Amino acid sequence: AMSEINPTFYLSRVALVVQPGQNQLRAFSAEKGAWVSQEVIINTDEDDRYMIDTNVALVVQPGQNALRAFSGINGNWANLEVPVNNREGDHYATRGNVALAVQPSRNRIHGFSAFSGVWSTINIEVNNNEGDVELIEQNLALIVQPMRDRMCAYSAFTGTWEVINVPVDANRGETYLIDTNMALVVQPGQNHIRAYSAATGSWAHLNVTVDPRHGDAYRIGANVALIMQPFQNKIRAFSAITGSWSTLDVAVNPSEGDQFFVSGNVAMVIQPGQDKIHAFSAMNGQWASLEASVDARDKDVYLIGKDAVLG
Repeated sequence: AMSEINPTFYLSRVALVVQPGQNQLRAFSAEKGAWVSQEVIINTDEDDRYMIDTNVALVVQPGQNALRAFSGINGNWANLEVPVNNREGDHYATRGNVALAVQPSRNRIHGFSAFSGVWSTINIEVNNNEGDVELIEQNLALIVQPMRDRMCAYSAFTGTWEVINVPVDANRGETYLIDTNMALVVQPGQNHIRAYSAATGSWAHLNVTVDPRHGDAYRIGANVALIMQPFQNKIRAFSAITGSWSTLDVAVNPSEGDQFFVSGNVAMVIQPGQDKIHAFSAMNGQWASLEASVDARDKDVYLIGKDAVLG
């Protein structure tokens, strides 16, 4: 089941024991209720790295030319035999259900999913000195490469990479946001808004005017992105579950006391000047609006739910 429906995937279910004297890697899966060991040469003098997060464990072994990942969900090891050199800028991260290995020394990026229990590799140019942006969250990773005009997104749900070749200009006010199941990229210079859904493993693009200088505002939650555009009089929402955008054509005026909230599967917009209340559901990807008198001076109270457990 997907994590927005089954929140137990946010609860840790993995443990790791490293034994150089025994040459043993031992990992425990709470899901399977069992230990899984493998006998491999372990030498802590060879710059080995050990990392762990919610449902993944990662063992990096330059001396053995191996990346080893363990899934606490599937209870399996996945060994990737590849030259590893930490001194050449190779670096790694674990988060939630994702392990990430970036190898400038080999021009490769590897993603591991605790759901699929396998590695997925893309062969692309990587240089630590080119201002790449690397973000990782519970179920995805995002790598933005300004010098390569490229964006790479990885989904733990699909276990796949989705690479798009688009202009990238980090010096023109671009925004990169990431949350549990989605990423949001706002590009004023390109007049593009791009959202990536880990649930669908795909990008959804909007070719629209974007200008933060005119009051555009962006918020992101686990499964929702919200774009408020006063100058365009648009409210745009993206659902990571449906993988699609939905837009409201309404007057937007922050000076009239408009308020907006984003959390989990919900976005809510309060518009006193328009006497309207809007809510967006990531579950069905649709807006629901109310015509109602709204006035914070009448002591109206606006609340939005909180995600139960986040790592």
